[in-house]
Amino acid sequence: MPLTFRTVTFADAERLFRWRNDELDRLNSHHSELLQYDAHCRWLEELLADPKREQFIVQLDGTPVGMLRIDSRQDVAELAWSTDPDYRGRGLGKAMLKQFLETRPGAYRAEIFEQNIASRKMAEYAGMALVKIVGHVHHYRYGGKRSVAASTIK
Repeated sequence: MPLTFRTVTFADAERLFRWRNDELDRLNSHHSELLQYDAHCRWLEELLADPKREQFIVQLDGTPVGMLRIDSRQDVAELAWSTDPDYRGRGLGKAMLKQFLETRPGAYRAEIFEQNIASRKMAEYAGMALVKIVGHVHHYRYGGKRSVAASTIK
């Protein structure tokens, strides 16, 4: 399934706001509170102005089906992703993450809550390795040096 990635613009604010305030998205986020639109718009403006952060709208045949964000402010870029609630359960999330990692070399990490089984399966399908579990957060890595041996996973 050929997916395309286009850079987010401010015109995507409403769509991203709707996706981010989805109940399941909030449940699986480090910040689970319901967002206000003006705060979301300020956050998006800051993201768009930061050269170390990128966000993409993932499209299937021109239809937005998800998003993927990269925060490169650390030595290993952190990934975050979400699938449009209307397109969940179709394998699009797995496909978008795998396609991204295969076409954009680099070292990446992701923090995924234990209860977020769908995102954990996505990460593993895309080739990310579980390197540690801290509390209820699973830490995944892709590319670069693996800093924690699999035997240290608790």
